[in-house]
Amino acid sequence: MGEYVFFKAATLSGGVFNGEGQNVTGNTDSTVLGVTRLVVRPIPAIALGANVARYFGDSTRYGFDAN
Repeated sequence: MGEYVFFKAATLSGGVFNGEGQNVTGNTDSTVLGVTRLVVRPIPAIALGANVARYFGDSTRYGFDAN
């Protein structure tokens, strides 16, 4: 997983995970989960977020939130 902050106004995060659960080093079905998330702060008190998660070869999920 990695994260990059743009001038304290936006944060981009992304990662690739094996999906087998916590503290498991093996990936029995060779499927991975890729996740990307962008959070934008137009003013310090408001955060708008969007994310996409994809099980490669299986399904894609989208999400949005506001804080």
